[in-house]
Amino acid sequence: LISVTIPDSVTSIGSSAFSGCRRLSSVFYSSDQSSWDLIIIESDNEKLEKAAIHYNGDGHRYVTDAAVEATCTENGLTEGKHCETGGEILLAQEEIAAFGHTWGEWEVTEEATYEASGTRTRICETCKETETEEIPQLELPFTDVSPTSPFLDAILWAKEQGITGGITPTTFGPDQSCTRGQAVTFMYRAAEKPEGAGDVQFTDVSTNSFCYKAVCWAVEKGITYGTSAAAFSPDATCTRGQIVTFLYRNR
Repeated sequence: LISVTIPDSVTSIGSSAFSGCRRLSSVFYSSDQSSWDLIIIESDNEKLEKAAIHYNGDGHRYVTDAAVEATCTENGLTEGKHCETGGEILLAQEEIAAFGHTWGEWEVTEEATYEASGTRTRICETCKETETEEIPQLELPFTDVSPTSPFLDAILWAKEQGITGGITPTTFGPDQSCTRGQAVTFMYRAAEKPEGAGDVQFTDVSTNSFCYKAVCWAVEKGITYGTSAAAFSPDATCTRGQIVTFLYRNR
């Protein structure tokens, strides 16, 4: 409370009536000073007694300048008073800064895809204004896999599961042939790389080969027995018939 208007009908002001009004600086009384002096002001009203008293009897006609509420984006004003006759400002209006939006949580209104960007919105809890923001289009991990590829979901799943990382950091080679070593490695990783498989003695699969553990696991599981008793042929193309046979044996 910065100012207060007291009508001339008031004859007394009770104890502590204005004790909490620390910012009180102006009192507008609707009569003259002699009438004000007759008002009984009880204890603990120091801010009232120290405030500037403006009397209607001093020739002024006080007009109230209405307060304007601040909003999220617009400044406001405190209440003021001026003399209608001479224009003298008796209580200047003070600017109240706009308090800014109180945004809620973002909500996705349209998911981003590998073909198009998406959108998300949030609403101000105070004024209900809505803000919309673009969600960038998803980036494909491989440059040789298009958003419309029939293999897209499977390739993304395989990468996410750690089954394959592609033939380079940026290419998958979706149209390339798969070797026998790659095929059993995919299956081994999909099975979460189980431990404990015994050793195999294929002359063409060394212990430091990328597919060594996968081949050991596949042989122990009865998924494959090699192309001969001594060879696995890890670099040979894995035919469609061989792949479905591997999957069938791993049921």
